[in-house]
Amino acid sequence: MKLLHIGLFDNHEPQTSLRSALRAISTYYEEYNFPSHKGRLFQVIQNALKRTKFDVMFLQIQSDKVLPASQIRMISQKGIKIFNFTGDVRQPIPRWYHDLAPYVTTLFSNKTDSDLFKSLGFKSEYFQIGYNVEFYNTTNPKLAGPQIVFMGNNYPGMFPLSGLRIQMVNELQKRYGNRFGVFGNGWGAAKWLKQHDEASIYRNCKIAISLSHYDLKRYSSDRLFRILGCGAFCLSHKFQEIEEEFENGNHLIYWNSIDELISKIDFYLNEKNESERLRIAMSGNQLCESKYTWKYRIETQLLPLINA
Repeated sequence: MKLLHIGLFDNHEPQTSLRSALRAISTYYEEYNFPSHKGRLFQVIQNALKRTKFDVMFLQIQSDKVLPASQIRMISQKGIKIFNFTGDVRQPIPRWYHDLAPYVTTLFSNKTDSDLFKSLGFKSEYFQIGYNVEFYNTTNPKLAGPQIVFMGNNYPGMFPLSGLRIQMVNELQKRYGNRFGVFGNGWGAAKWLKQHDEASIYRNCKIAISLSHYDLKRYSSDRLFRILGCGAFCLSHKFQEIEEEFENGNHLIYWNSIDELISKIDFYLNEKNESERLRIAMSGNQLCESKYTWKYRIETQLLPLINA
């Protein structure tokens, strides 16, 4: 199988695990980082198609500014199976995804959007994001940091759960002081971390918190998989159908409200409950390493779609 990958990978987000997984299922693999070919990407793709008869194209571009529907339609007419993947969520779904839908299989990282597209008669699947195992693992070094951490940017009023994030950070800073650390843009003195530093802090902390901007079916950002991949104990906001992915009390612990989150933090910071916290962290890591890597997702979820 000959596969063409048009995606977003650079020094900020190298996407090494995704690229390796796509390469591994291909007899021939070619890739282009679309920001490096701004304004000429379609010509680059056309040149590639003239050289090689590709069977599959995997897109992660997430914007009509990169490839409009008219160009995708022209590519699809060459008999190529096109998969349009997005790890982000936007509500309502941007028009561009609808415009592309007749020519591609749209892969959403939440089941709410894939169910909607299927109801509209489009080809679509729930296809959750993976994570870079080169950074997020249990074997790389640790970096000294706070006991409790949350990593995520602050966008006031922009997303449905932006307010909950702000409330959570304010309450945890007030209660735990320097035992709690927030990392990301928009939090004042807090800073955004490079991936290797982010992973090092996850490996060292006692509790890592997961709270995405949306509450959708089976949706979490890759934050959750990064936490578990590093072997950290995770307290996750209880998003819709989380139980389809994780077992509460075995792989992680759910919380519904700030008060419940604080209660869970106090419980699992107690030395008497350390063995339980470590057991859950280990179980979550084992699940993540076995089922939530890019390698697993590409081999067991994308490849069957390609061969269908």
